[in-house]
Amino acid sequence: MILDGAYFDAGSKMQVEGDRATVFLRARDPKGQWNSALFAKRGGHDRVHFNLFSVDLPETPGPDIGFEVRTREGFHMVRFPISKIQATAWHDLVGRYDGKDVALFCDGHLMVSKPCRGALTKNDEPLLIGAETQGTKVARHFHGELEEAAFWSRALSDEEISLLSRGL
Repeated sequence: MILDGAYFDAGSKMQVEGDRATVFLRARDPKGQWNSALFAKRGGHDRVHFNLFSVDLPETPGPDIGFEVRTREGFHMVRFPISKIQATAWHDLVGRYDGKDVALFCDGHLMVSKPCRGALTKNDEPLLIGAETQGTKVARHFHGELEEAAFWSRALSDEEISLLSRGL
């Protein structure tokens, strides 16, 4: 599916319970810009449930892919620079929270992880693919291609993540 400012709204009722979650998205930005929302249930950093995103963060040169969650212990984010992958290719992106660590995988490979604890906080924001909410507005629309999206209320194993990425 090609998105040029369009997005999919799965509604606000979908929530991950507890302290485990996995988010998967197969996406491509043919321009290699990666500066938009990807798969989110957020309303801002203070209300994020989970958020798989791309943005140009100031800590690294060029755009980054990131994954963030909010638990009862606080806000947690991991990210890696696009310069570590081919910017215009298809990529399988997986954000995982297993109750101990928040991690981000690309094409079946662990790119970054850090310790994270606590039950995920819930919110009333819609679950969006190809956009995110900021306050009450839908924003940061994705301009690219999407093939698959899924989320689980459990932490997929490294082997399962590798299989999602077709064993790449």
